Amino acid sequence: MSIYNFNESINFRLDKTMKEYKYLKVLSYDTNFNLEKELNIRRNPYYSILTDIKINPIQKGLHVKDKWYELFSCNTTEILSKNERILNMSKVISKSEKILPKIVRISILSKMLINEIQSNHEIEGVQSTKKELRSSRYSKSKKNNSKFHSIVNTYFKLLEENYKPFNSPEEISDLYKEMFKTENDSQNQIDGKYFRNEPVYIYKNQEKIHSGIYGEEKIYEYLNDMINLINNTEIPALIRVSISHFLFEYIHPFYDGNGRLGRFLLSLYLKEHLGIFSAISVSYSVNINKKIYEKIFLEAADVRNYGDLTIFVDKMLSIIIEGQYEMLHYLESAIDKVITIYKVLEEKNFDKNHEDVLSSYMMIFAFDKNSDMKDLDVLLNLNEELKKRGEKTLSKNKFKNIIEDLKNDGYLEVFKRKPLIHKLTPKLQEFVLSL
Repeated sequence: MSIYNFNESINFRLDKTMKEYKYLKVLSYDTNFNLEKELNIRRNPYYSILTDIKINPIQKGLHVKDKWYELFSCNTTEILSKNERILNMSKVISKSEKILPKIVRISILSKMLINEIQSNHEIEGVQSTKKELRSSRYSKSKKNNSKFHSIVNTYFKLLEENYKPFNSPEEISDLYKEMFKTENDSQNQIDGKYFRNEPVYIYKNQEKIHSGIYGEEKIYEYLNDMINLINNTEIPALIRVSISHFLFEYIHPFYDGNGRLGRFLLSLYLKEHLGIFSAISVSYSVNINKKIYEKIFLEAADVRNYGDLTIFVDKMLSIIIEGQYEMLHYLESAIDKVITIYKVLEEKNFDKNHEDVLSSYMMIFAFDKNSDMKDLDVLLNLNEELKKRGEKTLSKNKFKNIIEDLKNDGYLEVFKRKPLIHKLTPKLQEFVLSL
């Protein structure tokens, strides 16, 4: 069941990006190049977005203290086109996910969030497994707490409708503390009131490639500027989100975790404008384009780039688009699988209630085979779907009796008793995987 032409994605891959627009340092190799003239053209306020935020550029991993460049981005045809494409794609994705039963959407989102955290960790070289991340979510005992308990539960807050972006540096500091409180790395704890006090450097192959802003007061001021930028509705949303993402990583307000926190904030802000399904595909897309992602940060901050974020914004939009295409492809496959499950059960001649309950468990397994959704939550989600369809909901007793019937017929088995969780029997699991 296709609702979008995937061949159109070819024109928006990262290697097709901005062929004519070049970095200023590349143009400077031409002996006839007039830098001042080109900068005046690029910084034209009728053509570009001027942020009024100035940075010290980076040279050999250190700030060039005597140079100040205002961050700006040109409104190229490619950027405007990609901005529109992303907004249109988010509508298509929203239309696709709304076709799916709620229990499928929840299963997909839970699986995708774990994948997103894992991708985020892989980008930073943090060792974790999906099994470890999943179990971290429900670890309540202080003695047995996984070090990833906080970051996993923070990511799952993205599913809450009232979980909104942050509007002060203090809130970002609180988020950091909440997100990493169970990692227990005493060397990287905040030593200022809200942020770090000492310098921080980024190395690659033992070479210094970036320095964070030095001094807590300056960190605070820059984060304030970033928040004001993200709330400036005169700038197209996706462009200001991209520029803010660069600025957060440039600032590097903490000793560790800046990359993971920065991409979480990126997902949070994208959720506001594109919806949750587009937002949670970002780290996956960044991970498969990791070299490009790292390069555009370094190039954007380079002393010979003069604060021009045009190529950075363009390639960030391409990364978002690539994540959206992957997500849409997955959702379309999910719709096909849901239709198949319904058809299979119709052929078995179950009564309507038994078909609804068994299809729920089959879909949970089909889209998140490691799910440990409680029976009570299965019932709540199923009843919500039944209400949506204008059908009679199931009582707890009715649901319990149907579960017993399905167990006796060899379709379900007890997975856990406290809380009560049922899963498909191995034979039915194998059948679902074959669909």
